[in-house]
Amino acid sequence: MVSGIIKPLHEESHAESMLQGNVYLSTLETCRRYENEERGDRYEGYSLYSSGTVSGLGSDPHMKTVASRLGVEMSPDSMGSFMWCKSESRLTDSFILCTTDKFNRSMCKDFGDYCVEIRHLPHFYMLMSRLLKEKYNIGHGLAGYALYKDRWYEGLESPPEPPTSVVLLKPERYKHQREYRFSWNPVPNKGNLKPFTVSSEQLKPFFRRVS
Repeated sequence: MVSGIIKPLHEESHAESMLQGNVYLSTLETCRRYENEERGDRYEGYSLYSSGTVSGLGSDPHMKTVASRLGVEMSPDSMGSFMWCKSESRLTDSFILCTTDKFNRSMCKDFGDYCVEIRHLPHFYMLMSRLLKEKYNIGHGLAGYALYKDRWYEGLESPPEPPTSVVLLKPERYKHQREYRFSWNPVPNKGNLKPFTVSSEQLKPFFRRVS
């Protein structure tokens, strides 16, 4: 019985390497560039906003909210209107580790069928964060289940996620993957992060092979 989460890998050697305490981290930008849409999509780490149509004084609460979401400054006594103006919130890049809480054999083609279980998730996350901080200035990190909802929101609708959780946002068509994702953001975050392997003997107790 699997009690943690599963990292599927394409090669047995990769699974064996992970068991020895080697964790390969990808990046958001890498996922955006995958041609295979099951493995990632071009809008990883985005939320997208449309104003709809609205007009009024800058003091109107509706106008103030829409203007703020579009990054527009309005004085209280000015008159304005917005017609389907758009803005986006984008996480420049992030180190990520993508796993699942329920591996399905139909996922083998895209993710591999050599599986490693990761256990004791809070302690694993804290150790990984500490090891990463030995190389990067990590400003923010998180771990959690993917949020399967539309990236678009409009008018006065609530954003689909807190700004800090945009890295977890995925379209509903990915819901079958049941993804659990770890993310770490370096500061400053200028993008162009390179995937790399975190290696430590201390990581070994968190892993075991499963089939």
